[in-house]
Amino acid sequence: MSAPNKKILHVEDDEDFRTYVRFILDGVADIEEASTLKQAQELSEKNQYDVILLDLTLPDGSGMIILDDFKLNRPEIPIVIFSAHSATDNIENVTRAFQKGYFSERSLVDAIMELTA
Repeated sequence: MSAPNKKILHVEDDEDFRTYVRFILDGVADIEEASTLKQAQELSEKNQYDVILLDLTLPDGSGMIILDDFKLNRPEIPIVIFSAHSATDNIENVTRAFQKGYFSERSLVDAIMELTA
């Protein structure tokens, strides 16, 4: 019997990008998706996650709000930032950062496997 998949919350307003990430991580993780801060906050109150994949620019505010909340209340959960900008390396409390369009599928899978080991 194989080990259960890890549970990921993917907070991203771009539906095409969410679909792409879901395709990449198929068989590696179970993904729940939120396209707004409000949805992400509601899901995170009801569920436990092994990793958070987080976009910083959302229609109802900055993903930094979620980042700050998780690092204050659940610091053990790794947070991986996905951003259209490359200036994510200096953000405090981020476990990993990827720039959209400039990452390999393998690097994402490897990061998830490492962070959930």
